[in-house]
Amino acid sequence: MYFDFRRFFKAMFLSFFKWRESPAPFDAKRVTFLVAFAIGYPLVEAFNRFCFLLDELLYPEWKQVKLKPPVFIVGNPRSGTTFTHRVMAKDEGQFFYFKAWEIFFPAIVQKKALSLLGRIDGRFGSPLEKMVRRIESRTFDDFNKMHRLSAFEPEEDDKLTLHIFSSLDLLWFFPFKELTIGFAHFDEMLSDTDRNRVMGFYKDCIRRQAFFKGSQGRLLSKNPVCPPKVNSLLVHFPGCQFIYPIRNPLEVVPSMVNMAHEMWKATIRIPDGFPMQEDVYDTLKYFYTYPLARFKSLPDHAYAVVRYNDLVSHPKETIEDIYGRLGWTVSEDFSDILRQEEEKAREYRSEHLYSLDTLQISRERILNDLGDIFKTYRFEVELPLIPKKSAADPVSG
Repeated sequence: MYFDFRRFFKAMFLSFFKWRESPAPFDAKRVTFLVAFAIGYPLVEAFNRFCFLLDELLYPEWKQVKLKPPVFIVGNPRSGTTFTHRVMAKDEGQFFYFKAWEIFFPAIVQKKALSLLGRIDGRFGSPLEKMVRRIESRTFDDFNKMHRLSAFEPEEDDKLTLHIFSSLDLLWFFPFKELTIGFAHFDEMLSDTDRNRVMGFYKDCIRRQAFFKGSQGRLLSKNPVCPPKVNSLLVHFPGCQFIYPIRNPLEVVPSMVNMAHEMWKATIRIPDGFPMQEDVYDTLKYFYTYPLARFKSLPDHAYAVVRYNDLVSHPKETIEDIYGRLGWTVSEDFSDILRQEEEKAREYRSEHLYSLDTLQISRERILNDLGDIFKTYRFEVELPLIPKKSAADPVSG
């Protein structure tokens, strides 16, 4: 059984009876959300389990899928992981990936049914897809300035683990450290049983996706919450490779603290003043130090660390360098795509600014805590203002 019933009931208990330990206001709106979640989420997941059973009856051969070693794009949020993923996902001769709707509907029968609906919709001018995109535009307008979100775009497949209530993303709705701290230190704090349970479900979902896509390629996965899972990924996917976009911590820290604050304002209506910024900062530090230390024991062809500024300035050259280091060939078609991305990068100009001035985390503290990062990757130490991602930003995420 993959689902974490214990964590689910603990989240409900803490939310209803320990709400004073959370910055979320415990009012009628919060209670309404919690009641709706306590009822609706189990029903949705029960339906998903029913669809998984149908997979066993209709498509039992999915279990025989032999996965090639995946490619995992990991790295701190706000460091170019989304851009790297969405550009490389266009190399369809080499990779397959998950779109957001394919994560929300994890079973093969669900994917096939919705894919059929999409083909029928397309024959009539795609009115359903256009309606969904209009709804997305209205609903996610503000969030898209930080991270472009769409059901039809490549997305972070670690969100599959929300289906078993075992994801670091739970913190956006249940901001209790004891619920999610283990996922922020996945390899080192979770028990063997929990790690194997989560990774087993994740691997099953990838097999289903490969079967649905009919793909002989490799999974291209992007997850900024996966730096603490590097060792588990190596264990469960032997031969896998990593891409780690890295950005100046003086840029990442205020950008991510602001993004987290906006997320919590939207989900739990957190008050102004940046509560929980220390928790965000501690996680970001670990996401810098743990995977980079783990990479040192791997052969050169197993990972590539790429500077964010190089992605911004020269995406074609940078991604070609990644391919060369990891032993891949750039096809002519993909080379043309990279040239187009190079043109877009030349046209981009950042419009918004973030600053450390409003936070309690000082520049000196960041330099002291992550001094080795600054030295190794030659990052600037004088950055009073830093870019905030706009909706047009080609390297958000």
